[in-house]
Amino acid sequence: MSSAGGSLSSACGASQYNHSLRGDFTIDSYPGPDGVLGPAVFDVRVSSTYKADGELKPEARKAGGVAEAGEKFKREHYKGIQCTFVPLCVEQFGTQGEAAYAFLDTVAEAQAAKALGVDLESARQLPGFFRAKAAANKHCRMVISVAIAKVQAKLVIKGAESVRLSQAQAFGVPDPVMHAAAG
Repeated sequence: MSSAGGSLSSACGASQYNHSLRGDFTIDSYPGPDGVLGPAVFDVRVSSTYKADGELKPEARKAGGVAEAGEKFKREHYKGIQCTFVPLCVEQFGTQGEAAYAFLDTVAEAQAAKALGVDLESARQLPGFFRAKAAANKHCRMVISVAIAKVQAKLVIKGAESVRLSQAQAFGVPDPVMHAAAG
């Protein structure tokens, strides 16, 4: 069972955690670092490779550096929780952090086993497993790419609206969109 935006206390079965911490989703039975199934909290972060002033972030000079920095930040933020924490960090152009790659690999293996109609250990022995896993992995990456593109499109539109309003105010011209809506 999984949930979106679950509190850490419900996901980890304890109440001593900082209740202001909320992951984006939880999975009740996920393999932790030791391979044992247990609760896991996931937090998603999509980061720009550029600062607000348009300058390239120093960590962006290394391939995957922004995602790596995002994972480090998230791990520090969630330090001390008593269950598996997985930071799913993706750079604005799609480069993923190590934890995101590992998560997608786990999901792809599970999907491949499901597609083959057997349990994971049996699926790994079948000749079609790696092809099924690759197809599932490709599908996951495409879904993530589309989600990132949608967010970027919304940000571009929002930025264009902001520029339009700023220019209208600078020249003392009423906002043409608002003016047309009022008329």
